[in-house]
Amino acid sequence: MVKAMQIKVGNPLRKLVLLKLADNASDQGECWPSYQYIADQCEISKRSVMSHIDDLCQSGLLKKVFRKGPKGNSTNIYILTLPSAGDSLPSAGDSLGGSAGAAPRISHSFEPVNEPNSLSGREGFMSDAAKERMGLPTGTGIPFPAQFKPSAEHIAMAAEKGVSIETELLNFRDYHLSRGTQLIDWNSAFRVWIRNARVNPLAKRGRAEQETPHWNSREGWEDFL
Repeated sequence: MVKAMQIKVGNPLRKLVLLKLADNASDQGECWPSYQYIADQCEISKRSVMSHIDDLCQSGLLKKVFRKGPKGNSTNIYILTLPSAGDSLPSAGDSLGGSAGAAPRISHSFEPVNEPNSLSGREGFMSDAAKERMGLPTGTGIPFPAQFKPSAEHIAMAAEKGVSIETELLNFRDYHLSRGTQLIDWNSAFRVWIRNARVNPLAKRGRAEQETPHWNSREGWEDFL
């Protein structure tokens, strides 16, 4: 656990996932919590957990092994490969390191490995309570994520509001990048942005005219027949 806290991974949410894995690891550096268990404990989305675990594996800090259970289902086994304290991201050939915590706390929540590899976004949420439990500074957020994409909920809200999701995303991004904003939950912030977006009256009028049938059309004559 001490080694994990001293390693720099370049992303606060990824660091949180690494700390949670180290907290669950045995003396041999092994643990097998499910994606959902880590997501619940870190208070981030399941997709974020999957993404950060893949990044930790690529950086050489973690190895993921697939093992078959007694009923034939597969389980992810995670093996921490932490370098010496103070080192930066290691190479893939570094030696295996253990966890420096007390008695191992291992989650027995097994999960099949039929998880999708392609992720549409790497958004996440981390509350101050989660930061306090993991020993991280509270009251701070993260900059605007480069991979931020509107969710299905955002798109539906923009359509109902009558605004362009592409335009609102560009305005939202430029506004916060120009100010160096750091937020805890960018998804919620974008929902508020869309909710407060101003509707272009000309665009709204154009849509209304398109929805009204021409007087000399079949639909227009139906009122007189």
